[in-house]
Amino acid sequence: MNGIDKILQKISAEADLECRNIADEAVIKCDEILSAYEAKAKLVYDETLESGKREIEQNQIRELCSARMQAKDDVLKLKQNLVQSAFDNAKNQILNLSSDEYIDFLANLAAKASSDGNDEIILSSKDAQTIGKQVVNKANSILESKKMKANLRLSDECKDITGMILKHDNVEVNCTIDALLQQARVDMESKVSEMIFG
Repeated sequence: MNGIDKILQKISAEADLECRNIADEAVIKCDEILSAYEAKAKLVYDETLESGKREIEQNQIRELCSARMQAKDDVLKLKQNLVQSAFDNAKNQILNLSSDEYIDFLANLAAKASSDGNDEIILSSKDAQTIGKQVVNKANSILESKKMKANLRLSDECKDITGMILKHDNVEVNCTIDALLQQARVDMESKVSEMIFG
């Protein structure tokens, strides 16, 4: 081989070596870039996965809270309906008393509600005509048995009520069934709820 061929061969060998070195460096650089992007992709994937899990957990917590609130609301409505039913039942029992029981009920109520035994008893026109005198007589007997003044009298005034109203001068004490049950409800609602729901 002559000198030029040797020089060309040497240049070719150096060029091949340089190409291999550049190719090796390119492979290494590509691997580094690929590793970096894989790491970034894994980080983005992990963050997205974590974010999705947090969002699912938050949605579950919101749904659970909403379900609990709805359940409490449903229980409260049920309790209110049962308490209302208990008071409706009490009203029906009073309204369905026998005549003698209703007279006793009104007489005891009048005696208890009377301020000084000198009141007028206002009834519905039907009650005033059918049982008015009996209520007054029985209420006065109850007051006498307690050694109290017994001067209750039937009012000429009638009202569209169930139960009665006691009138002393210009002051009226509402003893209608609805008023009594409303007051009892205020006084006893928590007790009734406790009895019903333990």
